[in-house]
Amino acid sequence: WKISKNLRKQKILFLTAGILVCHLTNSVFSCILLTKYVDEVWPMKDKNDVEVLIDGRKYTICGFESAEYLQQIASYINRKFIDFRKKEYYARMDLDLRNVLLAINIADDYYKANKKASEYRTESELKDKMVLDMKHEIIELQETINKQDAERKKLETSLEQAEKKNIELETRLKQKR
Repeated sequence: WKISKNLRKQKILFLTAGILVCHLTNSVFSCILLTKYVDEVWPMKDKNDVEVLIDGRKYTICGFESAEYLQQIASYINRKFIDFRKKEYYARMDLDLRNVLLAINIADDYYKANKKASEYRTESELKDKMVLDMKHEIIELQETINKQDAERKKLETSLEQAEKKNIELETRLKQKR
């Protein structure tokens, strides 16, 4: 991501499944990624430049994601600011403490969402395993049915031959009497 207040002072930051920690000082908005920082090294192809309002200030956010996605990110941060302003104690805190609290809450949301996604993946993997086990069971049952069907046909043939033999023997017996 590239986030800048003034387009002359641009920094490029890439979000790679990391934690976004926001810091506000002297009306300059900067984001620090704890996982990966790239400074004008990786060329940005097919990037979107989107102007957004965050906490009443205009910023340009650039990234590979769609413009709608970048707007959603800005909306999320704005909702966090609004949520905090509703709390009585937030206005009495100094700016650094507010920013740390905001960063902690964003990180908390991230980790909760990550945990939920992990739970869904685990649940999905479990269901996939169950489906696979059921498919194997169906195949085994189908093989058993096929074997039993072949055995039934074999027995039916034997029965028919035995009945014919029985009729033949009864007929011979009647003829000998």
